[in-house]
Amino acid sequence: MKNGGVGNLDLSETPITSLPEGLTVRGSLDLEGTPITSLPEGLTIGRNLWMNETPITSLPEGLKVGGSLDLERTYIISLPEGLVVGGSLYLHGTPLSKKYSKEELKKMLPGVKGDIWV
Repeated sequence: MKNGGVGNLDLSETPITSLPEGLTVRGSLDLEGTPITSLPEGLTIGRNLWMNETPITSLPEGLKVGGSLDLERTYIISLPEGLVVGGSLYLHGTPLSKKYSKEELKKMLPGVKGDIWV
C-alpha cells in the first residue's frame, strides 16, 4: 500500500472477497456489507475494524485492532485466543451473542480493553 497503509481503507459494500496476508492499516478498515468470509494471517489495524453484515465466521490468530471491532450481524462463531482490541467489541446479532453473556465473553477475552456489546 502506498505510504505503508497510512490512513483509512474503506472497502464497504464492495465485492471484495480477500485481503493480502500481512496487511497493516494504520487507520480504520471498513469491510461492512462485503462478501468477505475470512481475514488473512498477520492482519493489523491501527484504529477500528468494521465487519458488520458480512458472512465471516471466524478471525485469524494474532489479530490486533487498536480501536473498536464491530462484528454485529455476522455469522461469527469463534474468536481467536490472543485477540487484542483496544476499544469496544460489538457482537450484537451474532451466534456468539446468543451463546455467551457479556460477563462470560469478558472473561474469555482479556485482550478486549473496552466494553463488549451483546
